[in-house]
Amino acid sequence: MSDDRRYLRERYAYGFGVDGCLTLKHPIRRSGRVRPGNKAAGAASRLGNRARRSTGAKYGGRVSATPIRSCFVCKKHALGGDVEGGVIWSDDLVYAGHCHLLGRSDIALGWLVVEPKRHVPGLGDLNADEAAAVGVLVSRLARALVEVEGAEHVYSFVFGDGLAAGHLHVHLMPRYPGTPREFWQQRVVGWPDGPRGNAEATESLSRRLAGYLARFTDASEHTLSN
Repeated sequence: MSDDRRYLRERYAYGFGVDGCLTLKHPIRRSGRVRPGNKAAGAASRLGNRARRSTGAKYGGRVSATPIRSCFVCKKHALGGDVEGGVIWSDDLVYAGHCHLLGRSDIALGWLVVEPKRHVPGLGDLNADEAAAVGVLVSRLARALVEVEGAEHVYSFVFGDGLAAGHLHVHLMPRYPGTPREFWQQRVVGWPDGPRGNAEATESLSRRLAGYLARFTDASEHTLSN
């Protein structure tokens, strides 16, 4: 079992609802406080505290300029190219990849996440550069899911709590042609007859989308090129 999956099992009791979406059950409450073991870590902790005070952390989470050791998203970013499903995009500000299987044999193909590298709980906690980078990357990936994977519509949902330990993450969920209406919106990933795949399939999809994004030189640009 990979370290990120083991972390999920240890920190959370989780399952999947009838709509196919991840459902968290009774997260184990642990202190999210950084316990620095040296001067550098102590300085990082103080920097994170100043960032939280300056932004207000309006969504009830924590803002930190350095990775949070208890955060699944921060831990995932640290894995680099070894992360399950591969990396679609990663730079100094943002990350994009495919959702993990989390112990299942398959998952809805094209279910993506976009996350700021900095640990922030909500959209209102992003600075201007981060907001621009997240927004443009979400837009380009939505276009890629249509042009490369054949989706007819792409849903977007924003979360910053629960599983990610207070780290903002934007979900992109493609709706493919023929999807019954009862599986529209957040239920789209639960359509049993929709495109689904294992870890190898998600990695292959990630490579296709990464190739699409390669035409763009900077994910923090404010406009999409034609």
